[in-house]
Amino acid sequence: MTQRKRIGIILAAGFIICLLSSLHYFYGIFTPYNYLTAKQDIATNQLKIIRYGEAEISDFQARKLAPKYGFKYQRGTNCSVTRPFVNGVEVYNRTIATELNKRFGPNWKDRFNFQIDSTFREERVDTIRKIAMSIDKIKQLSTSLEKSNDNRLKFYMEVLPQLKIKPNVRVGVLDPDRTLRVYWYYYIDPYTLNIRSVNY
Repeated sequence: MTQRKRIGIILAAGFIICLLSSLHYFYGIFTPYNYLTAKQDIATNQLKIIRYGEAEISDFQARKLAPKYGFKYQRGTNCSVTRPFVNGVEVYNRTIATELNKRFGPNWKDRFNFQIDSTFREERVDTIRKIAMSIDKIKQLSTSLEKSNDNRLKFYMEVLPQLKIKPNVRVGVLDPDRTLRVYWYYYIDPYTLNIRSVNY
């Protein structure tokens, strides 16, 4: 083998290595999720949307809803991730999203996210109520009415989890004629459970 051929082979091998390294770094071709695996999953009707990093509080609702849209909601890893893995997942998800656009229309993601949020909020009603009952003045009002000899007055709390700007918790007293006297308004974030008193 001549020196020229050897140089040619070395250059070709170097080019291929650089090309594959670039494809791996930018497109994650050697990771579990990339353009090729997305196309394969589309062909076998095994569509997935991949998430990575720490679990989100609404993951349960997302996993439950996803099959209605023809895909599986899945977390790739809960640990640290590499740049090739992240890039591969982004390419995979874009390819799957394009296919879902064809099947369900371009607004499927907005509808999906809205339904997740709505379901999550409804399932947090009891938790929001417990958080509200931990507020001192609400606890005191409830306790005083329970101990009162006047059974005509009833403790009242209403939780409206779908409200995102207006107060979603109203606390007060029901009079004997069912007239509601609201004493306090709060907004308790269903996700963070942060409490904000609202003058309303």
